[in-house]
Amino acid sequence: MTGLNGLSITAVALAGALAAAVSSHWVGFIAGIAISCAGFLEYHSHRILKRNELQGIRWALWSQVGVFSSIAAYCLAQLSVLSRERAVDLVSPASKRFLMELYQVDESILGDLLYLTAMLTYPTLLLASFLYQGGLYWYYRRLQGRIG
Repeated sequence: MTGLNGLSITAVALAGALAAAVSSHWVGFIAGIAISCAGFLEYHSHRILKRNELQGIRWALWSQVGVFSSIAAYCLAQLSVLSRERAVDLVSPASKRFLMELYQVDESILGDLLYLTAMLTYPTLLLASFLYQGGLYWYYRRLQGRIG
């Protein structure tokens, strides 16, 4: 599981980092690179564990810390600068027009909707990551206790 999970994290995070770099979103770029490095740590742990070397568990533990820390830093950075105006500015003009027509609202109401969406999304992502990475950390930690 760690092999596929690590490669998946690495690939998705690198794609996100490239997309962030293209749009000059440097916080997203740095977070993407950090998460991809942590994903590679997980893949590396898988390769070590396949050789029956127990230090692979230590790498798996650190990869979970790295993924969660990177996601947490990104979410907190985004929340710290989020405003209604910025939420609207993050949406392309074409998407803005589409959403205003879809919901039959003006730009100020759209700003409120986008702001509320972001204010719910980042904490939810933070909680999901805490539960997922925390659960994997707990699993690897218990496994380490049983084996070593």
